[in-house]
Amino acid sequence: MVWLDPEKTSPYAFYQFWINTDDQSAEKYIKIYTFLELEEIESMIEEHRKAPEKRLLQKTLAFEVTKLIHGEETTKRVIEASDVLFSKEALNLSDEIINILASEMPTSEISRSELSALTTVDIIAQSGLTKSKTETRQLIDGK
Repeated sequence: MVWLDPEKTSPYAFYQFWINTDDQSAEKYIKIYTFLELEEIESMIEEHRKAPEKRLLQKTLAFEVTKLIHGEETTKRVIEASDVLFSKEALNLSDEIINILASEMPTSEISRSELSALTTVDIIAQSGLTKSKTETRQLIDGK
């Protein structure tokens, strides 16, 4: 279920709802929930069918609907936050993007003084991402 109220569905979760639409539904929804011209939509559908892995329809649908409900600036920040999670490139993160991500996923805090004395294995295990240092080492070894 998705809500228009950002208190019930955050702009990030709202965007993710639309980006995760299957191809067939995206073709239908982009016609219903956006103000794009039909010619433009038909052209996008054709392009999408040639390269569905690029997810052109889903990206356009998610952008247009999120922009309509939450505004263009919020939508751009949400896309940036999403790119951080799903990109393989290192990115410079603003405080605003870090806050968006922190509100959408479990987080853990470690003070700077503690951080300098910990290994990567210690940090991962202490954060709760794994149950133990042994499990952490096994996951790292298994890549």
